[in-house]
Amino acid sequence: MKFRLWLVPLLVLNLMGAASAEKKDLDDNNLAAYLQLFNQVLEKIQTGYYDTEKIRPGTLIRAAIDGMLDSLDDQYTRLMVPEDYKDMQVKTQGKFGGVGMVIEKEDTAIRIVYPIAGTPAFNAGLQPGDLIIAIEDQLTDTMDVSGAADLLRGTPGTEVRVTAMHGKKKFDLTLKRATIPIESVTADVIDTALGIHYLRVKDFTEHSARDVEQALKDLASRGLAALILDLRNNPGGLLESASDISDLFVDTGLLVYTKGRLNSQNRTFPASARNDFTTFPVVVVTNGHTASGAEILAGAIRDSGRGVIVGTRTFGKGVVQSVYDHLILDYAVTVTTATYYTPSGAMIHKKGIPPDIEVEQPPIPKEIQEALYKIRGEDIILEFSKNRESFAESDVKDIVKTIQSKKMEVPEPYIRYLLKEQFMRKKGKNVVFDLDTDIQLQRAMQIASTFLRVYKGSRAQNPLSAPVVSREK
Repeated sequence: MKFRLWLVPLLVLNLMGAASAEKKDLDDNNLAAYLQLFNQVLEKIQTGYYDTEKIRPGTLIRAAIDGMLDSLDDQYTRLMVPEDYKDMQVKTQGKFGGVGMVIEKEDTAIRIVYPIAGTPAFNAGLQPGDLIIAIEDQLTDTMDVSGAADLLRGTPGTEVRVTAMHGKKKFDLTLKRATIPIESVTADVIDTALGIHYLRVKDFTEHSARDVEQALKDLASRGLAALILDLRNNPGGLLESASDISDLFVDTGLLVYTKGRLNSQNRTFPASARNDFTTFPVVVVTNGHTASGAEILAGAIRDSGRGVIVGTRTFGKGVVQSVYDHLILDYAVTVTTATYYTPSGAMIHKKGIPPDIEVEQPPIPKEIQEALYKIRGEDIILEFSKNRESFAESDVKDIVKTIQSKKMEVPEPYIRYLLKEQFMRKKGKNVVFDLDTDIQLQRAMQIASTFLRVYKGSRAQNPLSAPVVSREK
């Protein structure tokens, strides 16, 4: 039986209420007796229960296993049906067969958050805000995101039929599936003059450490002086990936360590001095959806004195799972086998990591979000961008006036974003970051700028990033 250590990404789970405590029998540790009891009860149900539709062996035994795992009161220890396990493998391998769009659930349809650049969905002209009304003639009004994704994914080269709506225009199209790389890393320059660069890590797959290292090399060749590391909405992934990425930024001391019931789960992950990415300051941006492996990375950078954290408190998933696969019927089971600790000894499970500088990111007001969908649907920005390669500030004001004439009020920063989105699309790319609307990123930028100007890039002189000896545990 094989197993790998995973930091299972944060999942939205339907947790059963804990059963009331019962008096334990004196022989609770008599495994053979209780297995015999289980088999006896199962046999009596199968031979005597009145409703034969409810006594299928698979249904009963899966329910028994689920109940056993629920009794542990641990949402991360769970049985995985073959489909769920395959889906997890896809997410950590870094690629899948599909059409390449990020989607979310709307009231009566599936909405495209954005199509990934260079994919069948992007090349077919689907745009952010478009609605998916049907997939293979199945209406999406009662479909959740997972169900829609299952229909859109498939073997590269096969086709999937989609009915979409752009504004008030409804249309059908056939998309040919392709191999879609899961883009776990994006990077770009924010301020060329100061050398402030941006790197976002979306998750921790088998290829994430390699991709982060390559991105850092590319940024270094473009004058990297300070880095903003965006870990918001990063749910985690492979423990080794999180450790390897942490090692790129830290050259001494511990990165993370784990403690478990078995000696094999008591592990230390020391930093190495093999990299060239420890000479510039780092500003880490986090939020309440920064979890698991992303918390390892944030904790390693702060506790080692390599940088500071801006944003809001992280989620607080500080446990490690071993995933045991190749069980009978292709099932797998994830078992929590250890807790992890940041270099200073902090155990952040159910606590999270508080930021050094707290900055809230308010959600986009619903009326503005609806106006943005309408602007996209009426192709206002698309028509403006035709025969243009860029836009000026006066263009933003003109578009605002056009929108106001249609009885809509949208602040200028959001118009700038729509313009950037459209011009990036013409180049076959997605927007990497947006300083106009991202308040947390604005604050991170201010801190990086101040650091470079006042402390002239010497992390030893930065009072905010002194190595942490100990934190509250």
